[in-house]
Amino acid sequence: MNDLQTAMEKLTLRARVEANDEWIARAQQLYLDENRRHGSYARELRESAKLSLREVARRMGISGAMLSDLERGNRVWNSSLLSKWEGAMAADYLR
Repeated sequence: MNDLQTAMEKLTLRARVEANDEWIARAQQLYLDENRRHGSYARELRESAKLSLREVARRMGISGAMLSDLERGNRVWNSSLLSKWEGAMAADYLR
C-alpha cells in the first residue's frame, strides 16, 4: 500500500467517524426534545386534572423538584417513573 492510498483511507475513516459523531449528536438532541414534549404533556394532563405538582409528586413517592424536572424535560422519563405517574393520576380519576 502506498502513502497516498494510506492517506486516503485515513481521510475516509475520519469522514465516516465525523459523520457518525454528527448523527449521534442529532439523535441525542431529538431524544432530549422528545423527552421535553413528554414532560410538557404530563404537565398539561396534571393541570387539566387540577392537581398540584406537590400532590402528584407525593402520590408518586418522589420530590416536587424531581417531578418539576421531569415536566420541564430536565430529567428523563423511564418506565418506572411513568408507572408511578400513571398511578398518581389514576387515583384522581377513580374517585
